[in-house]
Amino acid sequence: MGDESSGRENEAGNRSEEESLKRARDMLEYIETQVERGKAGGVDFSEMEAMLSGARIMIESGELEDAVELIGICTEKAGKRFSEHEKLVFSIRRTERDIKAAHDSGKDVSEAGRLLKLARVHMERGDYVLGIESAKHALETLTQKKPTDIVWGSGLAES
Repeated sequence: MGDESSGRENEAGNRSEEESLKRARDMLEYIETQVERGKAGGVDFSEMEAMLSGARIMIESGELEDAVELIGICTEKAGKRFSEHEKLVFSIRRTERDIKAAHDSGKDVSEAGRLLKLARVHMERGDYVLGIESAKHALETLTQKKPTDIVWGSGLAES
């Protein structure tokens, strides 16, 4: 009877291990698909690709818990990375639109244009956070008042 219950435990353990292996492979396949979609849209996922290669090696060597943990970390990072990329794309488009409007109204947009180019360089290099900051600064230069824009004496009480 002891052999029979031991056999059932082994069978249950094997089934559980197979389920864990399938779960890890499914998770890996899902995030790899998401990374490929993001890459097709221009997102730099090189760090995530390296992590996923490591997770694949862990799965093949039977280190399922570590692989699942790494895949989870990768999923979080990929989501954040994708959001940063989208925010930068939106910021660049908005900045382009505002620079054009400012230029059309006769404003000097040279500094904003320089910062917009810098935002694009950061995007190409995959540094989305700095790109967002550059686009933000470009917009700020369009709204800053220069000494020549200020009407001296306006709003002062007359004596």
